[in-house]
Amino acid sequence: MNTNEQAGLTDIRREIADIDEEMLALLSRRQNLAVAVYEQKKADVQPIYDAEQEKYKLTQLNNAEDPLIRQYGPPLQATLMRLSRARQYALARPESFDWEIGRLIREGLTRKFPVQLVATQGNAYSYSAKAATKLFPGRAYFPHRTFEAAIMSVVRGETDAAVLPLENSTAGTVDDVYQLIQGTNLFITDAIKLSVRHRLLAAPGTTKDQIRYVTSHRQALAQCMRAIKENNWQTVEALNTAFAAQDVSERKDPEWAAIGTEDAAEAYGLEILDAAVSDIKENQTRFVVVRRTLQIAPRADTLSLLLRLPHSAGSLVSVMNLFSDHGINLTKIQSSPIPRNPWEYYFYIDCEAHPDNPEVLDVLYQLQHESTELRLLGWYREMDPEL
Repeated sequence: MNTNEQAGLTDIRREIADIDEEMLALLSRRQNLAVAVYEQKKADVQPIYDAEQEKYKLTQLNNAEDPLIRQYGPPLQATLMRLSRARQYALARPESFDWEIGRLIREGLTRKFPVQLVATQGNAYSYSAKAATKLFPGRAYFPHRTFEAAIMSVVRGETDAAVLPLENSTAGTVDDVYQLIQGTNLFITDAIKLSVRHRLLAAPGTTKDQIRYVTSHRQALAQCMRAIKENNWQTVEALNTAFAAQDVSERKDPEWAAIGTEDAAEAYGLEILDAAVSDIKENQTRFVVVRRTLQIAPRADTLSLLLRLPHSAGSLVSVMNLFSDHGINLTKIQSSPIPRNPWEYYFYIDCEAHPDNPEVLDVLYQLQHESTELRLLGWYREMDPEL
């Protein structure tokens, strides 16, 4: 680029900067007027969000004569209206002492119920049991064959908490656990990420070339699919990695192997044929603690939400922008179909957030008023597995 071209670009940028300055001044005026709008709506007992009014304004832009206004006007206008609503909700929240999520959070910050009885899915040689001993050392542990049985023991008050796998860095989310948490109205109160090193276990004297069937939990099988395909093994799902090892031990059949832990191999008298059968060396599973009541630790750093949005264009993008506007980092978003509503979805959202951050509370307040359904699944701390 020559000197004349550089000078021309500098002039253009200077003009753009002047326009930006004018626009920011207008934005400031607009946000101050949003305060007046809020006060009037409060006096008239009107909701902050007027979907029909916003739709009308966007429709006007779609019919504008200027093609640039038709193309770029609607997203800009939508952003301005979203920021205006955010300003109004931030004013309204401190005056709304009875909003549901806020009350739940206040109560959760004051609760401190000890955990003595811990439910797990799988026996003492399962990964869930290992996570439970890290989270609650020295407690009484009660193994269950299924996720549902473990969770229902908490619902019935037979145990204080259940420790269950929620997602894996290789195979993704354990959908059954999410659905059970949603269906039973339990809360996530703690979490821990553990390294998972799968072993290939078989009866003593077995060689790899004898194996035809490999059994384990479906998540463990998914995490070891490369070796399974390379060796042309047939997979057989089990309820748990430890139960799979027990099954292979009882079979005493060299055609059968299990994917499980080193502890399971020792407990059931199996040989480890491959000490690193996972597809990915750095394989981790995130385990969560679920309890009957919400308990929020002062140092909680992870917020988990369940969200259902209006079935309309841009509703999910609007939510993502809302978190971004407030500088909140999303660490996970996942959709799940709503069985009774074809092509409608729940969204599970995790974000980095601390309970003393007022901007997080503002986002929750706005979401509760603008989403079809909002549920706080938990506000908790990710425990360091090395502690």
